[in-house]
Amino acid sequence: MSLSDWMLDIAWKSLALMAIVAAMSLIFRRSSAAVRHRVWTLGLCGSLCIPLIAWLLPSYRVNVLTPKPVAVVATITSADPIVPTTEVGESLSVDMAAPLSSEQISNESFADVASPPNLVHQRSVAPAMVSPMPTANQTPIKNHPWWIALYLIGAGILFANCLRHWIQTQRWISQAQPIADQRVLALFANICQEWTDSDSSPLLSNVALLHREDLSMPCAAGIFRPAVLLPTDCLEWPEERLKSVLLHELAHVVRRDMLTQSIAEICRSLYWFNPFVWLAVARLHVEREQACDDHVLRSGVVASDYAELLLNVARDYRHSQRAIGLAMARPNDLQQRIGSLLDATRSRIAVNRSIAIGVLVVITMISGTVSVLRPSSMAEEPKNAREQSDELGIQTRGVGASTEVLLRGSVIDPDGNPVADPLIEISLQFAYSTQRITPTISDNTFEAWLPASGSNWYSLKVDVRRDGTSDERAFHHVSRRELHGLLEGGMNVELQRPTGFTEIHVTEKNQPVPNADVQVQIAFGRTAREKTDRNGMARIGLYENKRLSSITAWTADHRVGGYQFSRQPVRDGNAPVHYVELSKCRDQTIRMVDEDGNGIEGVEFRMQLATPVPYVNYIGTTDQWQLKTDSNGEAVLKYFPDWPEVYRYAELLSQDWFILKKATPVDDALVITLKRRVERHRVMGTLKGDLTNLAGFNVQAGTFQAETDGHSEQLYVITDSKGRFWIDVLPGATYCVRINDSNLISDYSDVLAFDPKTSQVNAPELTLQNGVVAKAKLTAGLDRTPIANVSVAFREKHRYEWIEEGESRSGVTGRSNWATTNEDGIATMLVLPGTVEVSASQKDWRSSARIDAAENSENFVELHREIAESRLVTGKLVLAENTDASLADCKLTIGAIDGKTRDKRTIRLKGETTFSFTTPATKLGVGAVTDDNRFAGVTVAKDLSKPIVVTMYPTQTIRGRVTNSDGTPATGRKITAIGNIGDPTDSQTVNPFGTISFPSRVRLVERIATSDADGKYAITGLPASLATRIYAEGQDWPLDEVYLQPGEKRPPLTSKLRSTTQTSVATKPIAQRWSTLVRDCKLGGYHPMVILSHESVEAERFVGDHLTSYRNNPLAAKFMTLTYRPDPADTNLAVNQNWMIPDDNQITAIAYNKSGIESGRETFDINDPRSISQASAFLSQHAPVEVDMKAAWNEAFALAKKTDRRVWVRLSGRYCGPCFTFNRWLDDHSDVLSKDFVMLKLEQGSRSKNSEIVNRLTEGRHVGIPFHAMFTADGTKIIDSKGPLGNIGSPSGFEGKRHLKKMLLAACKQISPAEMNAVVSSLAD
Repeated sequence: MSLSDWMLDIAWKSLALMAIVAAMSLIFRRSSAAVRHRVWTLGLCGSLCIPLIAWLLPSYRVNVLTPKPVAVVATITSADPIVPTTEVGESLSVDMAAPLSSEQISNESFADVASPPNLVHQRSVAPAMVSPMPTANQTPIKNHPWWIALYLIGAGILFANCLRHWIQTQRWISQAQPIADQRVLALFANICQEWTDSDSSPLLSNVALLHREDLSMPCAAGIFRPAVLLPTDCLEWPEERLKSVLLHELAHVVRRDMLTQSIAEICRSLYWFNPFVWLAVARLHVEREQACDDHVLRSGVVASDYAELLLNVARDYRHSQRAIGLAMARPNDLQQRIGSLLDATRSRIAVNRSIAIGVLVVITMISGTVSVLRPSSMAEEPKNAREQSDELGIQTRGVGASTEVLLRGSVIDPDGNPVADPLIEISLQFAYSTQRITPTISDNTFEAWLPASGSNWYSLKVDVRRDGTSDERAFHHVSRRELHGLLEGGMNVELQRPTGFTEIHVTEKNQPVPNADVQVQIAFGRTAREKTDRNGMARIGLYENKRLSSITAWTADHRVGGYQFSRQPVRDGNAPVHYVELSKCRDQTIRMVDEDGNGIEGVEFRMQLATPVPYVNYIGTTDQWQLKTDSNGEAVLKYFPDWPEVYRYAELLSQDWFILKKATPVDDALVITLKRRVERHRVMGTLKGDLTNLAGFNVQAGTFQAETDGHSEQLYVITDSKGRFWIDVLPGATYCVRINDSNLISDYSDVLAFDPKTSQVNAPELTLQNGVVAKAKLTAGLDRTPIANVSVAFREKHRYEWIEEGESRSGVTGRSNWATTNEDGIATMLVLPGTVEVSASQKDWRSSARIDAAENSENFVELHREIAESRLVTGKLVLAENTDASLADCKLTIGAIDGKTRDKRTIRLKGETTFSFTTPATKLGVGAVTDDNRFAGVTVAKDLSKPIVVTMYPTQTIRGRVTNSDGTPATGRKITAIGNIGDPTDSQTVNPFGTISFPSRVRLVERIATSDADGKYAITGLPASLATRIYAEGQDWPLDEVYLQPGEKRPPLTSKLRSTTQTSVATKPIAQRWSTLVRDCKLGGYHPMVILSHESVEAERFVGDHLTSYRNNPLAAKFMTLTYRPDPADTNLAVNQNWMIPDDNQITAIAYNKSGIESGRETFDINDPRSISQASAFLSQHAPVEVDMKAAWNEAFALAKKTDRRVWVRLSGRYCGPCFTFNRWLDDHSDVLSKDFVMLKLEQGSRSKNSEIVNRLTEGRHVGIPFHAMFTADGTKIIDSKGPLGNIGSPSGFEGKRHLKKMLLAACKQISPAEMNAVVSSLAD
């Protein structure tokens, strides 16, 4: 046998042996990492022994290959379509797909080329029979010594690299310093002694403990003289953290990992052509670290604490300071290690003697067998065969919009056995549609190419079944942030058998409906469809941890029903039985029109339909209900519920249009106005990081400048191997771009991606970061029991700015991800340092909190549910005093108003006066109304341990008159009064992102009347002590809001409808505007500023960015601005004030003191970059002096004490119109009010600096402004502006005047009742 034949023989045998070892590793996949490490190690040792065994022992030929003395190069001439072949005479059927061209076939071999447009991924099937192949031309193979030289070069390079690493390691060890810290040495000695006592390991007796300043992370090194090296910074670590590090590194020493790693490197150098050897070396690294991690956990270290330690160590890793030896936590393998650490089901046992001997015997037998066998064809003649190998890492192909990534996976049954040729459905989820991806299936494995760019899908669903009849299934809903891990490690799908069933009963008027279609959406991706039996029942199989999210039922004769479990009224998605009531439907015409009112043909869409407010619970939709407009732009929806009111909106499936105006009734049709989407521009961004392969990371790009006003837009793409990604952006829109991945994240990149004015492209650039771990713990009850299996949302805060229509605007966005609590009630999430909002919800409870995430911080928050389980609550109805009547049948409405619990119900009382129910709420709104609407009662129950008492008062009537905007009577208008129960003492709350949440309310009544010919109306049956809003048909905002007192007689309301058309407001004369400005500045403590310029977009932009924007310069909030441009009518004032308009491209700013006296002026050239700093300096020079709020508070109360008066404190803001109105009213009546009050104004803009002073007024609550209160001279609050309808602010109307008078009555001593009535009556109605 020639040298080349012998080398090919050894190569084949090593390939076969390591392939078998790889298969063995799958068998041991449920064993511990130490066992798998031993399997891979012995496999590599066996590969090294193959040449020796083959030389010593005789070989045995086995006829396993057909002899082929020559390689086949076939040139086929045929008129018939050619099916691509895998071997001569054997074709691969592709489910009757279109034939592939030779170019397409060649493209399948590469990972980085564009996908052919007609290439589809099909399920592999058995080879089809084909006609005999034509005669092929044959070319003999020659022995080429060049490949032997190539092999030697590759082996030499790897051997040299091994030697270089060995020399470098020895140099680093020799230059390291022994550790002298007694605390560390004592800890090290204790660990060694404990290990020696338990395992009798002699290796620990001569282990050196060293440190280096330039070492990036702890490591173990040295084969014959082992050493543990620590970065010098580690010496300052806490004992528990240092102990975990030493346990991990000493585990490497005891396990002789440095020796096995050297053997692996030698084997790789010899067999560098063998992909299974590379796989073995990679797996050795992973299993070695996991085995040492397992030892740390066996020593008693908590898994979550250790995982956080690994993250911190990996974060400090720097390529500029390479770790040597066996480094503790390199970032590229951290994901799998942490996943293993936090998996409580994994085995963590060490290798015992019996397992070690068994594995050694098996691999020795396999090595010997493989070494002595020689396939007959290889023994006789060399073969030029195409090498097949498994690619490691994430594979991509294509560029730009054609970029794709490869998802691979395998399927096993519940017993762990491979499932051959399973049925697999893969679908991409878009906003309103899905796209099927056909996978290639081979045995129990599958592959699917997923679009990475040009396809804005946000999640992936995988539905796997054994076959068409089996009930063994698996459902996976993969979010974009989880995709990278699956692309890298593959998707391992384990089929499940049903763990239970749920029954869906479909009824109409309480009668069962047979043969109805039932569609059930189940959490995490599954959709189940069944038909009801003759009893109206459909049975749906459920799998582990799957709860229902929605139910939709319908019949062929157009009856429909359904609901979502996430919406009111509360339903239990885990209940075994559910009921759906059907309603009859009517034909509803939907018309799609463009901006000119012309019908649009061919628009595909579907309608989402829901019950009306307050619940707005959607009945769901199905693929069968998708519609397409005809030539008139119309489509008829057959499944439109025949209800008096239906909440609805359209979801467009066509990508060429977007909704400009939502559905509005026109005659008998619902008309939806569409607008054609603008042409987008493709922009390439880049991701930078230390990883060799940057493919598979999820990129999310969002903008608030969506095509639809008031909406945002989110784009999703995936990086290729070079970290490139392509997004199709709206011209002129600023996007916030970031990586959102489960194990690595990035910074934010805010870019105007494509500027249509200049055609400039601004490519987003991102950098991978490790982030920090945030934790949330959910507990319930007095004993704070952990709540498991609950989704917790983690939302980062990132504020960015953009220019829209020439004005600077800003918004808050950020990563928003979910994690599920474990059995300890803890959910963790990788986040960037900064503010993170954490929220959790169950079907009847929700809560949120804030984490200020930082490195080396705990980053922990607890969300506590006060009531773990529903408790019994009792109550009764009583008549008000001096009421001679008896209570008839009534309806009791009960709802949670604690802001955390979702619980709403009604109870019918048939002549009874007592009631009881169970609730998880801590505060309830309770209201009762008799069936004849003569009596009603309302109460807020805060102490639910006591019986609830609802006092019933006679209901009342509101009378009023409504006119049109021109003063004419609004005739025939439907006037609606809606009464909601709320706690008047509750205040608004603000989350970490500035979003205001209003107190919870429960709707009790809705009463309707119609205005007569004079616009008058009367609404009867309204409860007292209930916040009630009055609405007019055709107007979304309320006409008025009332709070009726028992027995109250109030004058009729007078309301005017707002105009639906834009009317121009007459501009006040400049002299009047100047006078008002000076007065407002004097009352508010601001300085006036006048801007002089010619009218131009550039001038307005400069002023907006650098003189009046408080976001760009907070000092701008200390000025009130008047812009003056040449006007003949204003000549006198301009001359008197010396307002001279500057030249074009110039702006003059004039500053005044609060009395209106000029203090300085300056002219800016808007084209000169230096003008920006000049404008900032100008504001700084002329801004009013910051008021010391604490000193002002003390001064006001000292004066009040001295003059025997009260202090009226108000909180105002620079950009608050009602604040200035209130200031002027106080100034107008200062002669009267000063008899009893010293006035003190606090500024909202300085709230953060003076939070202590502001909190004395607001008591720490978030309040609207102006907010005000009256205090005694010693600082005791008498009363504030919060009335039964909330903060009255600048008082007006009946309710505002009534509460202001209540305030004055409570605080005044010197002001007479007549004076009091006079100042209150001066307020606007």
